[in-house]
Amino acid sequence: MRRSTAVVFTAMLAAAQQVAAPHIAMAQKPMPPAGHRAMPKLPGGNHGPCGSCIAPASLKSFTVIPEPGEPGEPLIVEGTIFEPDGVTPASGVGFFVYHTDATGHYNAWDDESDPRLHGWLRTDDRGRYEFRTIRPAPYAHQKIPAHIHGSYWSASCPEHWIDDYFFADDTLLSPEMRATASKPFAQVVDVRRDGAGVWHARRDIRLPHRCGTESAK
Repeated sequence: MRRSTAVVFTAMLAAAQQVAAPHIAMAQKPMPPAGHRAMPKLPGGNHGPCGSCIAPASLKSFTVIPEPGEPGEPLIVEGTIFEPDGVTPASGVGFFVYHTDATGHYNAWDDESDPRLHGWLRTDDRGRYEFRTIRPAPYAHQKIPAHIHGSYWSASCPEHWIDDYFFADDTLLSPEMRATASKPFAQVVDVRRDGAGVWHARRDIRLPHRCGTESAK
C-alpha cells in the first residue's frame, strides 16, 4: 500500500471509529430485563412516571417503600398536606413518591421514568401522610443534591408535581437553598438521626389549588 493511500485509510478509519463510539457506548448501557413493562409517563413533558395511572385501588396514609434488606440508611418522612389556605387539611389526596437508591440510580438501567423505589399513599382525614424508605443518594457522577420526587391527585384534580424534597444537611445544597429549611412549607427539610440510626424528616405541603375532595380511606 502506498504511503498516501495508507494515510487516507488511517484517517478514514479514525473518523469511522469516532462516529461509531457513541453507538458502542449506548450498546453497553444496561437495558431493562426482557418482558419488563415500564410505568406510564405523566403527560406534560416531564420524564417522571404517572403515579395515579397505576395506583393501587386501596391506599393508606402510611407506606413502606423498600423491600427488606435494601441497602441504605433508613428514613421516615411525615407531614400534613393542606389546602391552598395553608390551614385546612387536604384529606383523601393521592400521593406518589419515588427516588434513587443508595448508589444514586433509579434502577439498573437508570431510567427516571421507571424508578425501582416508589410508593403510593392517600392522606387521612387530617391530611397526614408518612412513608418509610432509605435516604436517596445524589445522581451518580453529578452534583445535583439528593432528592425525592412527589406528585398528588384526587377525583377533582389531575396529577400534579410538587417541588422535590431536599435535605438541609446535604453538602451539595447552595447556602440559599439550605436557608429556606426554616420557612413554612419549605421543600428543604431538616433531618435528624435517632439512636437507632433512623433518619427523620417532616414536610408540610400547601397545595396550589383545592384538591382534597375525596373521602379519606
